[in-house]
Amino acid sequence: MMNSLTCVEPESLEAPAKQEEAVKCCIFLDHFPLADCIGCPDGHYVCKEALGRYVDTELEKPIEYHQALKGVKCPACTNTFVGERLLELLSPEMREKYAVLQNKCAEKEQHEKEVAAHKPEDVEVLRESIRLQFTDGKGQYKGKMCPTCKFGPIDNFACDDLKAHHNQKIAENVRISNACPLCHYFHRNIKKWNKWDGSFLDQDRVDDIEEVKQGHVLEFEKFKQKQDAIYKKYENDAVLVEKKFQESVASYQKKVEAYNNYYPSHGVRQPALVRREMSAAKGEEKLKLAREYRKAFRLWQREPKEPEYPSGSAKEWLNKKKQKLSDIRKEKEEKMRKSIELDIKNLVAKPQEEEVVAQEQEVTVQ
Repeated sequence: MMNSLTCVEPESLEAPAKQEEAVKCCIFLDHFPLADCIGCPDGHYVCKEALGRYVDTELEKPIEYHQALKGVKCPACTNTFVGERLLELLSPEMREKYAVLQNKCAEKEQHEKEVAAHKPEDVEVLRESIRLQFTDGKGQYKGKMCPTCKFGPIDNFACDDLKAHHNQKIAENVRISNACPLCHYFHRNIKKWNKWDGSFLDQDRVDDIEEVKQGHVLEFEKFKQKQDAIYKKYENDAVLVEKKFQESVASYQKKVEAYNNYYPSHGVRQPALVRREMSAAKGEEKLKLAREYRKAFRLWQREPKEPEYPSGSAKEWLNKKKQKLSDIRKEKEEKMRKSIELDIKNLVAKPQEEEVVAQEQEVTVQ
C-alpha cells in the first residue's frame, strides 16, 4: 500500500525590513542614520542636528578663511563639505546665512581683482580691503575700536586679558604694547573696547590727535629716562647699593631708638601701654592712668616705618627699589593716558562749540 503524499504550501513569511545604515557623528560622537548625515572623503560624518550649529560657529571666522576653503571644513580633518548635500541638510535660516557667506567671498574675490588694477595709493580701495579682511562669514565686522579716539580696526587674538603681556620685554628695547597705537588708551579687558563700525579716521583727525598726544608722551619719556638712569646707576655700582642699604638700616635703627626714648623723656609711657592698664584699673588708680594717657596722647607720635629688608641684603634692597620705580612708572603712565583722553574729548567738543557759535551768529545776521 502506497502512502499518498500531501503537498503543503509553505507559510508566506514577510522578508525582514532592511536595517538602515548608521554612521558615527564626529561632533556628537553618537550614531545616526546615514540619510541624516553628511560625510567627507576620509569617512568623517556630521549629523543634520550638529551641522547647523557647527556651520553657525564656522561663519564667525574671517572671510579669507572661507575664501580659501570654498566650502565648510570637516571638523575632523582638512576636507570640506560642499554641494547640494550640504544645502539639503541645512535649515532654511542657515542656508540663507551660508548664501551671505558665499556672496561675501565672491565680493572679496572681485575686490581683489579691482585692487590689482588700481594704484597702491588709492586710499578708498585699501580701506575696503581692510573692511573685507575684518569681516566674518556673517557679514559682521570682527575688529575693535578705541573708545577714546575711535581708531580702528584693532585686531585681538589669543587671550582677552590685555594686561597679561602689556609692556612685556621680548627683545632689547622692544616691548609688547596692548594700548591704542594712536592715543595710548588702555584697558585690560577687551570688552571695554568698542566694536569697530567699519569707519576710518581721516588724516586731519589723526594729525590733531597726534599733536595732542605728543606733548604728554615726550614728558613721560623724559620721566622714564630719569628713572632708567637711576636704576642703571644702582645696578652698575654694587658698592653704592651696599652703602645705600646700610644707610637705610642705620636710619631706621636711629628712628627706632628716638621713638623708644620719646615718651620716657616726657615722663610718660606709650599711649597703647597706658590704655591697656586703664581697662583693668579702678578708682584712684584709673584716674591716675587716665591723666597719663591724656598727656601721652597729646604727645602721640607714629612709630617709624620699617625700611625695605632691614635685616636682608643689598640685593633684596635693589629688587625692592626696582619694584618701587616700576609702580611709580605705572602710576605716571596712567595719569598720562587720562590727560590725553581728556584733551581728545576737548578736541571733539571744540569744533562743536564753534559750529554752535557760527549758527548763532548766522541767526543774528538774518
